[in-house]
Amino acid sequence: MAAGLRDRLRKATIGGMAVHASITPYLSAGDRCRPVFFVGPCVIESRTHTLKMAKAIKAVFEGLEVADRLVFKSSFDKANRSAGDSFRGPGIEKGLDVLSTVKDKLDLPILTDVHEVEQCELAAEVADVLQVPAFLCRQTDLIVAAARTGRAVNVKKGQFLAPDDCAQIVAKCRAAGNSNVLLTERGTTFGYHNLVVDFRGLPMMRALGAPVIYDATHSLQLPGGLGKETGGARQYAPRSRGLQRPSASTATSSRSTTTRRTRSPTGRRSSPSPTCRSSFPTFSVSTLSGARRPAEAPGARSARVQAPGTNVARQHVRYDSSGMLQARK
Repeated sequence: MAAGLRDRLRKATIGGMAVHASITPYLSAGDRCRPVFFVGPCVIESRTHTLKMAKAIKAVFEGLEVADRLVFKSSFDKANRSAGDSFRGPGIEKGLDVLSTVKDKLDLPILTDVHEVEQCELAAEVADVLQVPAFLCRQTDLIVAAARTGRAVNVKKGQFLAPDDCAQIVAKCRAAGNSNVLLTERGTTFGYHNLVVDFRGLPMMRALGAPVIYDATHSLQLPGGLGKETGGARQYAPRSRGLQRPSASTATSSRSTTTRRTRSPTGRRSSPSPTCRSSFPTFSVSTLSGARRPAEAPGARSARVQAPGTNVARQHVRYDSSGMLQARK
């Protein structure tokens, strides 16, 4: 690790521990980095569908000028379906071929799930991030095998784990020689067929030295809620009805701001985090609540800006190619 990077990490820590993970040579997560987004269909349905989704998602991120923070996510197999006859995916051979096509044609980093030790080396030939599903987060052999590939490892916190229990997950990865580990919050079991998110868990897990991903949509699952299938409370995952590039008056260059605001056709401002149209996966990372702000009265913004004593100077930041904060001015 370069001395300059080490110094920056030492100055920006939580609980005395640096928080950093390298996903690719050009993409990092953690201290003083811009948000990273894992986005895509849960499972590979077909080559055509996957490419269509990847192109559409990338177009959204390009419109928001944050395509460099996007990792495309989809699984070749979902081995933890509620029912035995549920669709699981095309399998590892066909699935990795599809993901390889997405990576080559669209120049996107790839994340996919692994469920067995034997899958890790094969998946690592294509994927930049190997994800360990929540139900398997305590499987030592699987975690170690994923870590030994040298790829970044994203472990989803089990619905049955406390945040501090993730310390052992991080320790297993690091003992295998891999410090590029991320943790994902995806909800905690709350009675039957229900999940809740305790947002205190995010800084608790981050204090372990691992960047934390918030899985907004899986947190709204109702496990087994449909009998043979898992249900969900989709109405609590806000999504924008439209997408528009930020105007010059409200946005700076792509390297000098961490969030973008969009306006819906009604003129109401949406959450700063990017959101897809209703036919795409929804997600919210930049804000925890995802709630939209009420429309402002005409002139309200300008009145605030011009109020006596108000500091209206915009604070600019600059990032290197991996998203690490470089300087302020």
